[in-house]
Amino acid sequence: MAKTHALPVFPSRCNVWRGVSAADLYVVSNTGAPALADQPCELVYQHWGSVNSILNPAQTIGAAGAGLGIYFPVGTDIRGVADGSTGFDTVECPSGSRRFYNVIDTLPVALGFPNEFLLAIVLPVELPTPF
Repeated sequence: MAKTHALPVFPSRCNVWRGVSAADLYVVSNTGAPALADQPCELVYQHWGSVNSILNPAQTIGAAGAGLGIYFPVGTDIRGVADGSTGFDTVECPSGSRRFYNVIDTLPVALGFPNEFLLAIVLPVELPTPF
């Protein structure tokens, strides 16, 4: 789960490209200069647990899962598929690593508290050849 008790450190830097179409969800399709360069961030492994029903503790509601997330400072303009924008963002994290992630959704964490930050749920993508 996201760290709601303390503000993330944002030890890494990343580059962000805009307007990737839904058809390119699993590949990096954009080239050129990033819309945001050298953006502070923290790449994290997220784990979501399953929830048991109150009425029947043996019944599981939802599924356990895991995935990748990237923490950003409040005010960072990161766009995901679920945000309803015309396209979603691709993030290279850390900058220059050639490791790319497409943003699926963005969520505020600790909203309204001094330790508020933004969580981007991301999907790793493949590099096209040649890149």
